[in-house]
Amino acid sequence: MPLIDNYLLNNYAIDGPSKGMVSGPSGEYSVGSNATVRTASSSAYAKMKSVRVNYPGVYRFEQAFGLAAPGKARLYVNGVARGSIVQLTVNGQVFSQTVTVEAGDTIELWGISDSTAYTISTQGNANLYSTIEPVTTWIL
Repeated sequence: MPLIDNYLLNNYAIDGPSKGMVSGPSGEYSVGSNATVRTASSSAYAKMKSVRVNYPGVYRFEQAFGLAAPGKARLYVNGVARGSIVQLTVNGQVFSQTVTVEAGDTIELWGISDSTAYTISTQGNANLYSTIEPVTTWIL
């Protein structure tokens, strides 16, 4: 009779992880991605990406930025600032922060341009990683 791996609920198959799981950096699993391009101006911080998680835990949010001018990015949870402000200075720079959340929480990426003449924009996929493969719902 097959055994469940160390009583962990981090897989969906009796004999190990399901074939749909994709391992990310450092044993993390990619639990979702979103390639929709969003922009932010210098008038105020703008919500650029948002994802609702269905399981509690530690998540790492990763997003590259296209910059015509420097800017800033920060993670929020349910509209409340949780991550540190990251200065974006290089086109293609990857923003990456880890946050601990509860089931049903929304992880949000907010950004702002330092220039009145230029915007900053998300570039490529926003990626969410976890040590388990929970189901997520991208909102924005």
